[in-house]
Amino acid sequence: MPLRNFGSMGQKKTVMIAMKLAALQVLSEHRGEPAVLVLDEAFAELDKDRARALLSLLSGVGQVFLASATTTELDIDAAVKMFDVGSGAVRERRA
Repeated sequence: MPLRNFGSMGQKKTVMIAMKLAALQVLSEHRGEPAVLVLDEAFAELDKDRARALLSLLSGVGQVFLASATTTELDIDAAVKMFDVGSGAVRERRA
């Protein structure tokens, strides 16, 4: 059955992210160096368990940029740098 017709928004988002992670792995192996992963609104349709699983998967990927309009309520690793963008400025968020 086509996912677009029967999957929930969270399931569709999960499959899209899985495809991007697979493409990242293939590209990194092909080039012989880690590729950069950019995800926009990755957490928008994910429940907390899937969002935590995504963060866990991304922990060893290399350089990852996640853009989100809202702050997630997840435990973020201290090694992760977070930035706020607004009013024409980019500011690093301090813990």
